[in-house]
Amino acid sequence: NTEQGGTTIYASKWDTNKPIVFSLSANTPKEYVKAITEGALYWNKSFDKEIIKVIKAPPGVTAPDFFHNIIQWVDWKDAGFAYADAQMDPRTGEILHAQIFLTSVFAISGIEKARTFLRKIEFEKERTSNLPAIVTKDGIKFIDSDSNSKNQSQNNDSLRISLKGFQKNRMCNFRPTHKFADQLTELVATLSELNTHELDSKLLKISQDYIREVVAHEVGHVLGLRHNFAGSLAANYEEKDFDDIYKEYLNQNRAPDGVITSSSVMEYQNFMHIGQQ
Repeated sequence: NTEQGGTTIYASKWDTNKPIVFSLSANTPKEYVKAITEGALYWNKSFDKEIIKVIKAPPGVTAPDFFHNIIQWVDWKDAGFAYADAQMDPRTGEILHAQIFLTSVFAISGIEKARTFLRKIEFEKERTSNLPAIVTKDGIKFIDSDSNSKNQSQNNDSLRISLKGFQKNRMCNFRPTHKFADQLTELVATLSELNTHELDSKLLKISQDYIREVVAHEVGHVLGLRHNFAGSLAANYEEKDFDDIYKEYLNQNRAPDGVITSSSVMEYQNFMHIGQQ
């Protein structure tokens, strides 16, 4: 009833009559600049022209910034997630600017970093294995013995304040830490026959492939796309063949021709599938 007011929800979209420029934060490690750039530029294939561009962020500019779309590297080795957010014009649905946060936990550029990461995850599993947990809007929270779960829940929820109709929701909050750790353990075991230099080189390359895909996934969100968890239904190999496929990727630095793990970068991909997409 228009006399009593109503709600109109617009599709989120950019104005593609002008370039969409993403700025890489100044603290981005040089060994990941190319992978992050390629992850963002991946979407130009969908536009069939060069709509997306990637530049270095101006000095002192970090996310969020009203005048820049920032891909922000966050040096936070205990946080296993990537996060995407954007601001839209509520009158039209036009996306005005966006930001993507990449935490450094997935920058496994060598065996020592891999071992450090795995030790931290193992410690966290042991620390929280016997603690009660509650589910909040931000995910699972573990409650220490001297905390009250009811108060903890109230504290988490009480911080969310917004105007009616303008509630803030995350586009994506990708937290695959424990699964990533399990697969990294398997990967290190698979490569155990390599010397340290060769192993570091392999881990860096795999890490770059992983970050490239994560960036493409998050940029997809800030372009207005939602998750597509049906993408893996397009996989064209049998599970029994996967180990051989993955070994070829590790040895040849590329997947066998014709192998499809998913039809969509907007799915949450298995870490060991990403380099083959």
